Amino acid sequence: MVMKFDKNIVPADTQKTLGKVNFLKELDARTLFVDGDNTGEIADRRAEFTSEVQASSFVVVFPPEVDLTSLSFFDEVKLQDVEFKAWSMIDEKSYSNYADSDVKVSAKGYSIDKKMLDTSAVIEKNSMTDKKPK
Repeated sequence: MVMKFDKNIVPADTQKTLGKVNFLKELDARTLFVDGDNTGEIADRRAEFTSEVQASSFVVVFPPEVDLTSLSFFDEVKLQDVEFKAWSMIDEKSYSNYADSDVKVSAKGYSIDKKMLDTSAVIEKNSMTDKKPK
């Protein structure tokens, strides 16, 4: 049985597929090469995230204009305009039937989930109420 997808894009519900997504770290940006020479121009930006549903980490590829510097470790994010693209590769020079495959995740942007509880006020209040005169 062969599964074929239009432009290799796997249709998926992002929320059901990934669940809660947390930022882990920004990875090195990929730069463009022309005739084997690095132009220094950024082709795309990459970051590693965790997925509650997948119970693993995964890499998301963003356009070069996306700024990832505002993200902090374990920020909960909502990925925007997500695509899941299937790919596979067979080494024709190999003498085995091994094939490598995966799903490449790309997004046009992200937003930081503002629903996270700001505990600083709660901690400050609790520390003041805990200090009772003797």
